[in-house]
Amino acid sequence: MKILSATVLAAGLLMSASVANASQSAAPDAFGYTWTDSLTPAPSISYSFYDIYATGTDTLLGDDQVLLAVPIGFTFNYYGDPYTTVNISSNGILGFGPTTSSTTSGAPFPTPTGDNNVIGGLWDDLNPAGIVRGVVYQTVGVAPDRRFIVQWTNVPFFNTVVLNTFQIVLFENGNRIQFRYASITERASANSGIENVNGTIGLAYYPSAAPGVHVAEAVEFDPPGVSAPAPAPAPVAAGGGGCSLDASAGFDPLFGMLVLLAFGALYRRRNDI
Repeated sequence: MKILSATVLAAGLLMSASVANASQSAAPDAFGYTWTDSLTPAPSISYSFYDIYATGTDTLLGDDQVLLAVPIGFTFNYYGDPYTTVNISSNGILGFGPTTSSTTSGAPFPTPTGDNNVIGGLWDDLNPAGIVRGVVYQTVGVAPDRRFIVQWTNVPFFNTVVLNTFQIVLFENGNRIQFRYASITERASANSGIENVNGTIGLAYYPSAAPGVHVAEAVEFDPPGVSAPAPAPAPVAAGGGGCSLDASAGFDPLFGMLVLLAFGALYRRRNDI
């Protein structure tokens, strides 16, 4: 019975480890991009928010406006093409090339209609007009680990008082993309995701069929050959001072089994005395 109990305990812990290491992720699109988020049952990336509200360059964007050709600070490769500038829309998207406009409603990802070659953190009719430093951007870090951050702070949907604070982050190292949601409301008209230059390949996140409030969440999009998590930002995000666990550090089932067997053998020996 004691041997059986130890075996059951080992199996239970191994099953728990298997569940704990499961991540919320998406299968590759036709180009090879995948995404992984920070949600339970087991996040594969850690949520962090490097606050640039006070230090970033103010876009001065109003309702349905776009700031064109903003320097990224490094070469960023997106769906196989290199870019050194990006367009910032007040409506929660970044875009490359002339296709980006001030479109107010986000199309599903991917779709050939509407704006293409975009990155949608929260693509909807957002209105930063009258919001102090509502949309700011900044390049932080040093090569080869620089990050280009665009931050929407307390930006409401048009004609509402529903506020949204989030970031889109482009990583020099690995050409990763992160959406960091400090506090947003995903509604039916909003879409988040990525797509290529003609809108034929892409990945959606937070499909519009599942609206809701999201706080302290993140998702990372990785090109082929790159695996989450991205390098942790430094220094500590504003308001920090605490510590965070690296949720990507998994449990080794083989090591766990060996430990359990050793304790089981010791337990049996002690009870045989």
